[in-house]
Amino acid sequence: MKVLQVIDALNVGGAEKIVVNLSNLLYNTGLDVSILLLVKDGELLQSVHPKIKIYRLERDQKFSIRKMKQTSLIIKKYDIVHVHLKHNYRYFKIISFLFAEKKIILHDHSHLQH
Repeated sequence: MKVLQVIDALNVGGAEKIVVNLSNLLYNTGLDVSILLLVKDGELLQSVHPKIKIYRLERDQKFSIRKMKQTSLIIKKYDIVHVHLKHNYRYFKIISFLFAEKKIILHDHSHLQH
């Protein structure tokens, strides 16, 4: 099974630490796991297992059609797309609607109820 973990960057923070820990755990249990960074690397990248594939989108404009298409080509390769944080999830829903109908799992790290 191929799993893609998605977050904007691996800066120091709770959601970012979960992405690193979960990715390393999944890799160590034998799953094919990768991480897609939407904007930039971040300090926690050094904590990711060196054999985990890292995609760097380096998105500088949120609604760049070229970057959205590039992202859709990546997510088509995976069985599970696990997106962290609501703003990233909204971005992926648009991509899924436009280019690649894909079920996406949201991990909302907010403790607030809406």
